[in-house]
Amino acid sequence: MTAIFLHYHQQPYDPTVITEYLQKYLSQAPTGFEEEELPTFFAQHVALETVYHLRLGAYYDLIIPFLHDTSNYHNPISAARAMAASNTEACQQELMAVIADTTRDGFIQVMCVFSLGEFHPASLKEELEALVPNVSAAFNDFGGNIMDPRVCTSLPSVKKALEKLIADL
Repeated sequence: MTAIFLHYHQQPYDPTVITEYLQKYLSQAPTGFEEEELPTFFAQHVALETVYHLRLGAYYDLIIPFLHDTSNYHNPISAARAMAASNTEACQQELMAVIADTTRDGFIQVMCVFSLGEFHPASLKEELEALVPNVSAAFNDFGGNIMDPRVCTSLPSVKKALEKLIADL
């Protein structure tokens, strides 16, 4: 958290601790919610969000297993966000594949659209337009209950997120 705070305030931070932490937890297989897995799950979640906030593109290969983890709802969401740090053709194609996969959760697809949007991928405009008729127009939310502080967070449908991205290109 200190490194993220310093980063957003344009101040230097020591990357050594961050590098060690990210290597340790992102090198492990994605974990779930079993009681013995929770400490690693939370550490991996922090690692993925750290990559996102610090825009650390060097971890792309370690993020991919989390993007494709279908056993845990949170892993691909944070991985999709972390992908915003890696503006490469391979990354763009990975994000496109998730957006095009109608079996994937809409929330995850919206995160992929948001990350892809950060790259301003004008060269993908036609491919993105071709996806619009097939993506979901269903409402997306965090789920949970009224006591969850994220309950009022609004997310667009995959279709609306994709249409906005296309319009911005």
